[in-house]
Amino acid sequence: MTVAESDPARRVVRILILEDEALGADLAQRLLVRAGLSFSVVVVDTKASFIEQLAAFRPEVILADYRLPGFSGREALKIVQAEDPDTDTIRARYPGSTGYRPSSTAAVPPPLP
Repeated sequence: MTVAESDPARRVVRILILEDEALGADLAQRLLVRAGLSFSVVVVDTKASFIEQLAAFRPEVILADYRLPGFSGREALKIVQAEDPDTDTIRARYPGSTGYRPSSTAAVPPPLP
């Protein structure tokens, strides 16, 4: 599990990222920074840590990889809907994930400082 925070001076959105690949979690965070969002993020990669952080972190938004070892974004969505149906969820596909196809104009953001 990793925890990071962007600009603390603005309203901070709590984002839980379910991702087993470091590249995917890093890309998601870089895209959020590039979009100008102020956020606090927790990255988890197992069902147990996902369930734990749903309760402890109380995310407003969840970014979930579709396929993880022994767990899936679909299963995560079912858990979220049972726990808190008002939480926004996004099933994401990153480079290296099955089915990821970048557009010809897609640019990967630079690494986080």
